[in-house]
Amino acid sequence: MRLKDLVVCLGVAALAACASQHPSTPAAPPLRVAVPRNSPPYAFRQKGGLVGLEVDFARELAAALGRPLDLVETDFGNIIPALQARRADVAMAGLTITRARQVLIAFSEPYLRSGLLAVMRREDVPRFTSVSSVLRTTQPIGVVTGTTAERFVREHAPSASVAVYPTAPAAMDELRQRRVTFVGRRDAALRRERGARALAHGRHTGAHPGTLGAVLAAARGGHGPSVRPGPP
Repeated sequence: MRLKDLVVCLGVAALAACASQHPSTPAAPPLRVAVPRNSPPYAFRQKGGLVGLEVDFARELAAALGRPLDLVETDFGNIIPALQARRADVAMAGLTITRARQVLIAFSEPYLRSGLLAVMRREDVPRFTSVSSVLRTTQPIGVVTGTTAERFVREHAPSASVAVYPTAPAAMDELRQRRVTFVGRRDAALRRERGARALAHGRHTGAHPGTLGAVLAAARGGHGPSVRPGPP
C-alpha cells in the first residue's frame, strides 16, 4: 500500500472512532403551541405570517426552552380538545382562567387581565347609555363560540338573541353588516411591559373603525398558557 493511501485510510478510521465516542445529540422536539385562528390581538395572519400577542409569547417560550416552535392554528372552540388529544403541548390562546376550564386543563400564573366589552356601532351609542341598557336589550348580540363572553351574555342578557361565530373578526363583520347590534368580546390588558408597547404601537389591534365599546365587566379574568394536567 502506498504511503498516501495509508494516510487516507488512517484518517477515515480516526474520524469513525471519534464519531462512535461522541454520538451526536438528538435534536430537541418541536414545542407544539395551539393558538386561536384569526383571533386578534392574540393570533392572526398578517402579510402571510402569524402575528399576535400569544404568537410573540410562544416564540419567546420556545427560545427559552431551546426548542423549535410549531404553531398549531386551531378554532377557538377546539383549543382545549387539541390539548386533550395531544395535538399540542401548550395552548396560548387568550383563554380566560375559569374553574370549569381548570377541571379540564392546567394553567400557569396569569400574565394577562381582561374585561368584557359590548362593541357597538357609534350611531347606536345614544340608545345604549349604560351597562343595564345593554343587558336589557332584545337586540341580537354576537359572540365567539366557547368563550367566557358567550357565557356572560347568556347569563346576564336573557332577553337578547345570541348569535355565535367561530372568530371575533367574523362577529365584527356581522356588526358592520347590521346583522347584530353588539359584539361581546374580551379586551385584554397586558401585565408585561413589552406586550403593552406592542399594543400601543398598534401591531395587534383588532378594532374596526366606526365602533365603540361599553364595559360590561371589569378586568377580572386572568389569561395564561395552559397544558394537560398530570404527567406528559
